[in-house]
Amino acid sequence: MLYTLCYVSNQNVSFNKEDIRDLFKSSRNDNEQRQITGILLYNEGSFFQVLEGEKDIIMPLFQKIKKDPLHKDLIVIFDKPAEPLFKTYNTGFSVIQNNEDLESLKAYMNARSDTSAVSASIQSIIQSFLTI
Repeated sequence: MLYTLCYVSNQNVSFNKEDIRDLFKSSRNDNEQRQITGILLYNEGSFFQVLEGEKDIIMPLFQKIKKDPLHKDLIVIFDKPAEPLFKTYNTGFSVIQNNEDLESLKAYMNARSDTSAVSASIQSIIQSFLTI
């Protein structure tokens, strides 16, 4: 069953730009190996992530994320069966690291014609997160 899980959290430990790059790289690699699509954004100490894939893969991964000391104040925004929103975005799983990535994501979101409740909710949240 295809599943979408979306959460926000705050950074719990201090790290520098290199640490963030390493986190993005490992997240992208791990999620691509698991055939998970979605996005990961980081902005001023806050994370926003959408994970899309088979529920039996997403849920154990999310349990691991919840236990990760990197995160605090983790809030699940969306957690239900849904068609992937980011399956065709930048080969599946993307991290937004710079203005070029941000503009690419904005263009992708603006071009979406999907009007499902999942899509509309996630798009609204992303737009809010991107304007922080």
